[in-house]
Amino acid sequence: MPNLSDYMKTFQNPQFFLADRQLVGCSCPKDQQGQPKVQSGGFALTFRLESPSKKWAVRCFHREVADRAKRYTAISRKLQEPQMQQSGYFVDFDYQPQGVTVNGQKYPIVKMSWAQGATLGAFLESNYNNPVRLQNLQESLKKLYKFLSSHHIAHGDIQPGNVMVSSDGKMVQLIDYDGMFVPGMESLKAAETGVPNFQHPERQGKSPWNDRLDRFPFIILDIALTVLQKNPSYWTQTNSSDEKVLFETTDYQAPYASPIFNQLKAVPEFSAKISILQQICYSDFDSIPSADEYLLFKPSAKTPRKVAAQPQTITISYQGNYTVLDATKVGTIANHVGDVVEIVGKIVGCKDGLTQGRGRYLNRPYMFVNFVRWKPHTDSFRLVFWSKVLDQFRRNGITSVSRSLDGQYVSVTGMIREYPTQYGINYQLVPTNAKQVQIISRAEADFRLGKVKKTLNQHFDGTGAAPAVPAATGSNVDRLTSVLGGKARGPSAKGAMAPFRPNPGPTYPRKPVLRPLPPSPPAPRSNTGKLQGLQATWDGNGGTSNPPNTSTQKQGPTPINTPYTPPVKSWSNSNNNFFIGIAVVIAIIVGIIYYASSSKNIDRSSNRSYRSYDGPKSRPYQSSQPYSLPQTKHKYEYYSSSFKTQDRSSNRSYRSYDRSKSRSYQSSQPYSSPQKKYKYRYYR
Repeated sequence: MPNLSDYMKTFQNPQFFLADRQLVGCSCPKDQQGQPKVQSGGFALTFRLESPSKKWAVRCFHREVADRAKRYTAISRKLQEPQMQQSGYFVDFDYQPQGVTVNGQKYPIVKMSWAQGATLGAFLESNYNNPVRLQNLQESLKKLYKFLSSHHIAHGDIQPGNVMVSSDGKMVQLIDYDGMFVPGMESLKAAETGVPNFQHPERQGKSPWNDRLDRFPFIILDIALTVLQKNPSYWTQTNSSDEKVLFETTDYQAPYASPIFNQLKAVPEFSAKISILQQICYSDFDSIPSADEYLLFKPSAKTPRKVAAQPQTITISYQGNYTVLDATKVGTIANHVGDVVEIVGKIVGCKDGLTQGRGRYLNRPYMFVNFVRWKPHTDSFRLVFWSKVLDQFRRNGITSVSRSLDGQYVSVTGMIREYPTQYGINYQLVPTNAKQVQIISRAEADFRLGKVKKTLNQHFDGTGAAPAVPAATGSNVDRLTSVLGGKARGPSAKGAMAPFRPNPGPTYPRKPVLRPLPPSPPAPRSNTGKLQGLQATWDGNGGTSNPPNTSTQKQGPTPINTPYTPPVKSWSNSNNNFFIGIAVVIAIIVGIIYYASSSKNIDRSSNRSYRSYDGPKSRPYQSSQPYSLPQTKHKYEYYSSSFKTQDRSSNRSYRSYDRSKSRSYQSSQPYSSPQKKYKYRYYR
C-alpha cells in the first residue's frame, strides 16, 4: 500500500489522479508548509477536497485490511438504503475499488460527503458549561443509540472524534465507518477495537463482533454529560478533551480504585450511576446492558466481583488510545509515519521564531521542541507548535511556553510526518490543539512507556464501595502555572493536582570555595640604624635630621624617614607594552594592504565605486582609469536588459534611454573614459 509521502505527492494535484468525475475539479487545501491537509485515523488517511459547490472527504488506505472489499461493499449497500439516508445520521458513502492512481497503480478509496458541524470533542470544549446544550446533546445521543440498536447496526468506534454535532446540540451525525457492523457481516472479524478510553476493558482482548459494540461508549457519554450538567468544573479538573471525557482506561481497569469514580460516588446525585458503572466495568463484556436501560442493570452470576470486605491487589499497565513511542528513539518513530501515536519524553530544548514566506502565514510565531540534542546529518524528531496552538497556551494564561516546557516530561498525541532536508529526514508531530500536550511526571512517563506497572488496592464492602483515593489528575494550566511560580488555576483544591515541584536532588555538606590566603611575609629589617651619621633624610620641614632608631618598631608601613630605595622595573609591564605596539603596527599594515586591494575601480574624486560594461560585445577591452594606475584589462559582465552608471559630479544614479527608438545611443560619461555605447540601469 502507498504510504503517507506517496499520497501527499498525489494530492498536490488530485485532479490528475482521481477517477471520480465529481472529484476531478476539486482542490486540496494546504497547510503552513504548503502540504495537503490530512487527517489520520485507523488504517486510512483522510483528505478534504473542495469544489465551488461541495466539500468531500476522501479516505485513502495505507494499511491492508482483511476482507476490505467485502466489508466496505456491505456497509455501502446498507447506508444507501432510503431509511438510512432519511435518518440524517450518516453521510454519503461510496466505496471505489480503483479510485486513485499512485505511482502508476490503482488503489481503492472511500468517497464521503464532508460532515457539517463540530466534532463532539470541540462541541464539549466550547459548551461544557452550558447545561441547556448539554441536555440537548444527551437526548440526541439517546435517539441515535435507539436507532442503531433497532436496525442491529453498531458503529464500532463511538468517540468524540467520530460524532459531529450541530451548534445547538439537537442534531448528531456519524463519520468514519471503518469498524462498522451491519447485518450480513457476522462471518467477518472486527477490523478495529475502538479508542480504549471509550471501550470496555475486555474488548481489547476478546475483540467481540456483533451489534452490541456501542453499548459501553454510550453509557460513558450519558454519565459524563449528566455530571457536566451539574458540575462543569469536572471538565477542566480531569483534563478532558477530544480524546477522553472525564474517564479513561485506567478507571475501567480498576473501577474501585479509580479516583474520579470514588470522588463522584461521594456525591448523592451521581452515586447510583457510578455504582452501576463500576459493576459494569468489573463484569464481562457480554453482560453490558443496553444504554437506555443500564440503570436497571444487575450483575450476572458470571461477575467475579467479591462482595466480602476484603482488599484485592491489582496490577495494571498503561493502555492509551494510540501506540506509545519513546521520543528519543527516532528509528522506531520512522516506522509509524502516517499513524496517530502518543509520544512520551523529556524536552531538552525549545526554539522560538517567526515564519517566513508570503500571505497570511508571514511573521507568525512558531516553536520547535526537541527531545535530544540536534546533530547534523542525522535523522531527527521534533514537535512543531504553530501560532494557533501557541495562542491557545497564551489564552490559558501561559505566556512563556518555551520556558514552561523546557526540561519537562510531556505526553503528546498526533500524526507523524516526515520532511526530507539537507541534513537528513526530519520527523515531525504537529499538534492542532493545546490539549494534545500533557505535562506529566517522570514516574508517569515510565508508566506510559511500559517501564513500570502500577499496583492498586481495591477495597470492597457490601455495596461495592471503595475508600476515596486522592485525585491524580489536573490540567496543563495548573502544572505550567506552578512551574512559573504563579497560583495554580482550577475548579477547586479538592480534585486539583498538587503543584509540580522539581526534585532538588541530594544535598552535600558545605565546603569552603576559596582557599585561605597565606600569612603575610615578615617586613624587611630597616637599614636606618646602619646609615645613621652617613646619610641625612628629609624631615618634612625643608631641613635635614637624623632618622630615629626603628629597630624596635613593629611590622607596618615603611616610615617616612626610611632611606629611598629605587623602584625595580617590572619586565611584564614593559613586555606587554612591547607586544601591544607590535600588534598595532601589524594592524596598520593589514589595513593598508586591504585598502590598497579594495581600492580597485574607485573614483578618487568622488570616492564612489562604479562599473563599466562593454554590453554589446560582452568581452574585455582596454579602459583608462580615473586615477593614476597602470592600464589593465578588465572583464565586464554583460546584462541583457540595461546597465548601471553613476553621475560622479552629483553623486546620484541615473539612466539614459533613446525613448523614441528604444535603443542605446552615444552618451558622454561623467568620468574620463573613451566614448563607448552603454545601456544604463537605474538602481534605487
